[in-house]
Amino acid sequence: MPLKRTACAAAAAAVLLSIIRGAAAADQPNFTNSTGGAYAAFANKTNGFFPQQTFRSSDIIAPVLQVNSWDKTQTDGSSYIFIGATYGDNRSAPMILSGKDLSLVYADQQQFSQVYASSVQTFNGTKYLTFWEGASGGSKDSGTDGHWLMYDGKYELKYNLTAKGSRNVRKDVPEMRVTRDNTILLATYETVSFDCSAVGGPAEAPLQDDGFQEIDPATNKVIFEWSARKHFNLSDSFATYDVDFGVGSPGGFDFFHLSSVEKSEDGNYFISSSHFSTVALIHGQDGSVIWTLGGKNSDFKDVDGGNATSFAWQHDAQLIGNDELVLFDNHVRATERGCSGNNNNNNNNNNDNCAASRGLRLRLDQEQKTVSLVKEYWHPEGRANSSRMGGGGGGGSMQMLKEGHVLIAWGGNPAFVEYDKAGRPVMDVERGRVGGGQRDGDMHAYRVGRHRWQGEPSWPPSVAVDAPLKSTSNATVYVSWNGATDVAQWAILASDTADTVSHYKNVIAQTNRTGFETQIVLLDGSSGVVSRRYIGAAAISASGDVMGASFVYDMRTGKAVMQSSGITTIRPPVKATAAAGAMGGSIFGISMLFYIGNYFWRKRGGASSSSAVPLLEHATTYEKVGNAV
Repeated sequence: MPLKRTACAAAAAAVLLSIIRGAAAADQPNFTNSTGGAYAAFANKTNGFFPQQTFRSSDIIAPVLQVNSWDKTQTDGSSYIFIGATYGDNRSAPMILSGKDLSLVYADQQQFSQVYASSVQTFNGTKYLTFWEGASGGSKDSGTDGHWLMYDGKYELKYNLTAKGSRNVRKDVPEMRVTRDNTILLATYETVSFDCSAVGGPAEAPLQDDGFQEIDPATNKVIFEWSARKHFNLSDSFATYDVDFGVGSPGGFDFFHLSSVEKSEDGNYFISSSHFSTVALIHGQDGSVIWTLGGKNSDFKDVDGGNATSFAWQHDAQLIGNDELVLFDNHVRATERGCSGNNNNNNNNNNDNCAASRGLRLRLDQEQKTVSLVKEYWHPEGRANSSRMGGGGGGGSMQMLKEGHVLIAWGGNPAFVEYDKAGRPVMDVERGRVGGGQRDGDMHAYRVGRHRWQGEPSWPPSVAVDAPLKSTSNATVYVSWNGATDVAQWAILASDTADTVSHYKNVIAQTNRTGFETQIVLLDGSSGVVSRRYIGAAAISASGDVMGASFVYDMRTGKAVMQSSGITTIRPPVKATAAAGAMGGSIFGISMLFYIGNYFWRKRGGASSSSAVPLLEHATTYEKVGNAV
């Protein structure tokens, strides 16, 4: 609902363009299940595997989604959905979607060819947008490596992370975790010469040795390092010694494939090996294997008849406390490991030999070494071997949310589904053509997460205008602000001089945000209302405050005037009273006494200076550019 105007402001606006003829979202609406094949047709029309849309006020390219089902009363509209999204050939970006309407909130499309695992992590009490970026091809295929980047709420790059020493960060294992100790865990690899005769290879052959490093950002030094080849035997891998698993590539035989790592509450390390179909607990001091679950040498007894340990090629394994485990069970390769069994979801009784990927929630007893199935989550389509399920080789993730909800990304197929506590799907979304998997242009949902985030961009809102009469008369205004999370409404102010646009009496239109880009159609000047030459746009919060303002736009020339509109409020000033003046004077006096006292206390040495945590690497090669008009 639009913010209420005061009588004074309403009277002043009566001689201006106080009426909005229409306001509509410039965004392409998401498709729904009822539209049948319309989504596929739209995808083929726009960009094949990447259903997308463009805007007038920004050069950002946004995804268009297929929403198969969504019960908005059961999902958290105040949070945001994070994904590393491909939007073209060798073009990728971290993206943030609104939890309220799934519209795009932020995308950084300035520089990256590949982005994975966009998320939010807290480091030293501050939330950061974290993601992996690197060149196409990746380390396993071409020897190129990437970096982990950390951006603050202003979308300014603060940390550029990479492995230390001879080890590298893998493209196809984008894993970075901030620990409870405010250290950084990175999945790493190193190509070494190794005896591969146990798996049918030569006595000396390139081996891709996966591992991880824990880095102390205060000193930029490695405080713990672990290597898979020192603790696991090649013969226990389900990877076959052939080209499908890296043989013949510069990276070497990918026998282990570390797919996740985190630090446990007791200081050990919990890892997942996709190619061993195993999760394991690693000793935090000497790196020895404390126990393994799944795979050829599981230490746990499956009290659910094998259903709890039948996972294979899994990703994103996480320990929750000491007695629960969640993971994304890919189950996609027809090798010795086999498949996860029949998917009987939705009463669709299949007898296929290989079922679809699934989310798994397990109960552990580390003392008795038993494991049981708490719940498994299948895709709502409920078919074994369905095209929407396969292709999980492109990752996949499972996130535990509040109130027992679960969010699952389906890996090689670009889809994500949220389930309630009972396992009922409450949101089922596709963000690209399903069925092709990562072979089709690398279009997949490697990881998807729901997080709280506050974005306050350092660049101003963007504006575009269609002004057939070279004024505000009969004009259409398009407004957006890439990255701003708290925009509830947009206000348009207009004047015949650029310097006076910012006056609150110059508000000519106000409407709710209706997507990444909001379209505002102004009243036709033929009704006798005076038209104006210059405009500015202000982003308004739910409380009615101005969050940010655009540059001034000249309707006559069709170009931006390179000066800020300077809009700070759309409200009339509050008249001061005698009581308010007295109170203000008292507060000022107290503040001055405090300031003077604090100054002399510091001058006497009462406080030491502080310095910021040093960056792991200053990434001066990355330039942040706002979306100016």
